[in-house]
Amino acid sequence: YLAPLLSFQRVKLTLDHGVSSLSASCFASYGCLLVTNQISDFEGGFRMGQVATKLMKRQGEDNPGVFVAVYGLINMWRQPFQACLDMLLQGYELGMRQGNIDNAFNCLMVHGQMSACCGSSLHEMVESYRLYCKNAIMFKEHVHAHSLVG
Repeated sequence: YLAPLLSFQRVKLTLDHGVSSLSASCFASYGCLLVTNQISDFEGGFRMGQVATKLMKRQGEDNPGVFVAVYGLINMWRQPFQACLDMLLQGYELGMRQGNIDNAFNCLMVHGQMSACCGSSLHEMVESYRLYCKNAIMFKEHVHAHSLVG
């Protein structure tokens, strides 16, 4: 019950005191809150996701956590899964380059789930995800490696 309050407070701080390097993730987390089944404000969540991505671009600080939230949890309610797949892979690659391994693999897990749901070739997915699993194990992300294959 604390997460919604914290999410709202983080956005309020941005509105009251101005944009910071954390503002994009604040709006992304608030957007996630809006699309939950308790609130189900998909339009509002989508708008908050758009604010988050615009802030991220304006600041020039890409954040793979924002990619997971916006393209993996928010936009799926307004856009076809296929529209989010490339952005989730970008989030994975970005996270790997930045050393944000946890969010990189979160992007990848959501990408796999969406790919399977929208009719991607299972043979191609298996081949791609073998490499991703090896990367997860190499970075000692055994939970993510297990999630990617099973």
